[in-house]
Amino acid sequence: MTEPTALAADACTLRVDPSAIAPATDPGTPLDRLASQGRAIRALRHGLGLRTPGTNVAVVGPRGTGRTFLAMALAREEAARRPAPGDLVLLPNPHGPLEPIPIMVPAGTGPRLVRALEDLHAAIEAALHDVLEGDARNRLALEIQQQQSREEKVLHQRLADLAASYGLGLVTTDSGFEFIPTEAEDGEPEDDEAPDPAARDQLALPGVEAEEEDAAAHNRRFLEAIEQLTPHVEEVQRELTMLEVQAAADLQARQRATLRRRLAAAFQSLPDDVLSTELLRQHVRTLHAHLQDVYHLHEDGTLPPGATPLEAAHTPRWPQ
Repeated sequence: MTEPTALAADACTLRVDPSAIAPATDPGTPLDRLASQGRAIRALRHGLGLRTPGTNVAVVGPRGTGRTFLAMALAREEAARRPAPGDLVLLPNPHGPLEPIPIMVPAGTGPRLVRALEDLHAAIEAALHDVLEGDARNRLALEIQQQQSREEKVLHQRLADLAASYGLGLVTTDSGFEFIPTEAEDGEPEDDEAPDPAARDQLALPGVEAEEEDAAAHNRRFLEAIEQLTPHVEEVQRELTMLEVQAAADLQARQRATLRRRLAAAFQSLPDDVLSTELLRQHVRTLHAHLQDVYHLHEDGTLPPGATPLEAAHTPRWPQ
């Protein structure tokens, strides 16, 4: 029996020169693995190559024979030979929320268009809420209230000055205006100088009668002054009512102008490159005009009482 021979480490290592390796042969396409399905491959290629609407190709065969693999591989092969189709996007229909408008845009631009229109939708909803019932509306209302208050003070002061010329003071109440005497009659003591009861008992009867006559004359003058002031009071009340009406109209007008600017800015923020076709640009203009009509931005009518949420159909989406 031959004794085993010890081997050095180099003798136990296989070294291969890469340049000595012959190049691999072309493995071919995955379809080469279905060489026995040549007739099926030719039929599928023929069917996929047809451009006639309504053409269908049925793929049948036992389970595990590669039907799905074959159909998908041939479909990818045919698609690679054709130009990329455009993206189909469903756009909101202002006149029929349940009937979205399909539109084709250049291939690959659909996702960015949808994101841009979703941002537009969010900006429109934010503007509607802010201007109709949010912080912007409150700021406008406060500014108008301050202006109205200044004008009301002018009217009140005018009436107070007129009342003072008749010796009356003006008191504003929830129900309107009231007048009170501000000057004591000649010879009539002020409240803090009224005689005490003992002194009053010592007054002569003719003095009491004189006081009664003075009081009657004072009342007549008071009633005459009220009669003279009544037309001025009515005029001031009319002007105050007009101030309230004008304040409401001013708030509506300023809300309308603010909302008009906010919507215009939202639409102008759309990137030009996402509006890649004239049909798409026209659709965006139509949507803008529709919102202006809905919220009466072209007229002097009354704005809606609140920010009604836009329908879900007003958001662009991919077809299902």
